[in-house]
Amino acid sequence: MSQEQALDDVEVIDDQRNQTAKQRFDVKSAVNWAISIGVPLILYLAIPVGGSMTEEIRRFLALTVFALIAWALSIVPVYVSGTALTILYVLTKTASPGVVFSPWATMVPWISLGGLTLSVIFEKTGLLSRIAFWFISVTGGSYRGIVIGLTASGALVGLLVPSMTGRVVLYAALTLGIIHALKIKPNTNEAAGIMFGGFMASIACAWLFMSANDNVLIINSFLIDVGEGVSWLRYVAIMFVPAAIFIAMLVAMTLLIFRGRLEVEGREEFQNKLRELGPVKPQEIKFLVILAVLVLALVFTDIAAGWLFMAAVVACFLPGIGIATADDLNQVNYMMVFFVAQTMSIGAVASELGLPKMVTDSLLPLMSGTNNYVFILMIMGFGIIINFLMTPLAGITSFGATLIELANTLGLSAPGAAFGFVWGVEQLILPYEWVMFLILFSYNMFDMKKAIIWSAARMGVAVIAMAAIILPYWMLVGFIS
Repeated sequence: MSQEQALDDVEVIDDQRNQTAKQRFDVKSAVNWAISIGVPLILYLAIPVGGSMTEEIRRFLALTVFALIAWALSIVPVYVSGTALTILYVLTKTASPGVVFSPWATMVPWISLGGLTLSVIFEKTGLLSRIAFWFISVTGGSYRGIVIGLTASGALVGLLVPSMTGRVVLYAALTLGIIHALKIKPNTNEAAGIMFGGFMASIACAWLFMSANDNVLIINSFLIDVGEGVSWLRYVAIMFVPAAIFIAMLVAMTLLIFRGRLEVEGREEFQNKLRELGPVKPQEIKFLVILAVLVLALVFTDIAAGWLFMAAVVACFLPGIGIATADDLNQVNYMMVFFVAQTMSIGAVASELGLPKMVTDSLLPLMSGTNNYVFILMIMGFGIIINFLMTPLAGITSFGATLIELANTLGLSAPGAAFGFVWGVEQLILPYEWVMFLILFSYNMFDMKKAIIWSAARMGVAVIAMAAIILPYWMLVGFIS
């Protein structure tokens, strides 16, 4: 399945049950609209203005809750409700246009655009299939081997494709193709396990390398602003080992929860698919060279990742390289870039209004006197709660800089708190909490029950990993005291 087809499928995010574009205004949609408008209106009327609660903050909360509910209920495409949110911020004078649209002047949308474009080119070269099929063949080609092989391939793909969104789209399409090729029925344990294997390859493996995790890059930019940024190599030193253990725990958890009941023996088929790909092609080698230079630049220069990603995209079009064409640009999911900027607007407006400082001021008495271990666990818990209320990106841009300031005020590890917060906001129980998971859920290969069970179990494993593995490892290597 090509990425163009995959991106078409991603539109199902806006309509999880494949309804037609001309959806009837039935009772369900009427109720959803009533909830989307009614709840923010009630919230607005219930919040009194006074003290630190200004009229602008009250409007901000109501408008933001409207967008969050609209995203959760999919009453309109996510980028439409996101656009409505940013325009309403301006029209209601909640914030100035300069603040609302300030995310476009940061590197983050360009990280998203560059990463998504590189993922399109990556898929075109056939490298993803070659890598994944090789790992699956090595691990046996059984159901268990497919899940392990997919996840293991994510370590290499994460190093080569610097976009979680791009990897989720690629792996979702790849796993769907595997399920169809092996004639596995939707909503079986095998279908769910294979899809989650692709998701772990895309998301969990992102913690191995800083350049593979958009959210870590963003929070690290806040750390750089206060002179406490973590280098690419330093990040590998503090995260690779505990992240690898965490990934192994997730694989074991997935295979335990979704035990295969069918005999799936696909090793020969995957070996045949590898042979069909033929020898490594020149365009694959050229792309690997570009990605290698990109990684070296991320490691040895202080140039922001977004600009390096875009430079790598331009390199793919240069004479003598020519591994990308104008047609490839038509396959880029530009709406996702807009969605990223729109969610960042939440953080920009919140910061302008002083909302994060209000929250952290209330947290300060609770966290005073704690050590790094307890503090980071509390920050992680705060991140989990925040992700119920806004997307991970919005949470990071809203509270990241302020939590770093809080850590410094308490004399605790700002980098530890920053990465702990990201670890928290990337946890979820319901699909609406993270658009990455919505992409996976939209393929309809597992139901809501399986989604909740796996996500809740993943959150439990993440808490255990942070408390029992990551924080002790950070203390061992001297990252935190």
